[in-house]
Amino acid sequence: LSALGIDAAGGEAPRLPLDRESIRRGRLRLSVWGDRVAVLHPGSGSAAKNWPLERFLAVAGWLRDRRNVVSVLSLGEADGAVAAHLAALGNPCPVLPPAPLHELAETLSAACGYVGNDSGITHLAAAAGAPVVALFGPSDPALWAPRGPRVRVIASADRQASGLRDIGIDTVCRVLDTLL
Repeated sequence: LSALGIDAAGGEAPRLPLDRESIRRGRLRLSVWGDRVAVLHPGSGSAAKNWPLERFLAVAGWLRDRRNVVSVLSLGEADGAVAAHLAALGNPCPVLPPAPLHELAETLSAACGYVGNDSGITHLAAAAGAPVVALFGPSDPALWAPRGPRVRVIASADRQASGLRDIGIDTVCRVLDTLL
């Protein structure tokens, strides 16, 4: 990590060293959608770790209606099934174009909020300094959750994949609201 300029010895909350120009580029990418943009990442490397897509879309609606925040979705290489489901729903939210991880980190650094599953992109959002709500089901957040002062973890009590369904939209919106 040090070869990439990342201070891994800094403790529990790793941070990406984004300079002013990187942050400016991230703001510029999100400004296409407005002044206040949240990024939602409904995928992960395993479908068992995904909160239902419809709930992410409900959070996007809450952000729009209650907080005047535009939501954009981030999808990764492992999110083909999520992309297909989104297409079947008529693509109700804009999707960030594919980008290398360093560009995605710049974009995430400019988001006013982020909601995502237990995934690498959620860790990237936290390290980029975005206010993060991380959703955990079958994996243990004590071991795998991102860390940081602007990170909130919501974990299902049931460690099975079906436990993610126990995490309500209202809970996610309430926790996200504390970060906005």
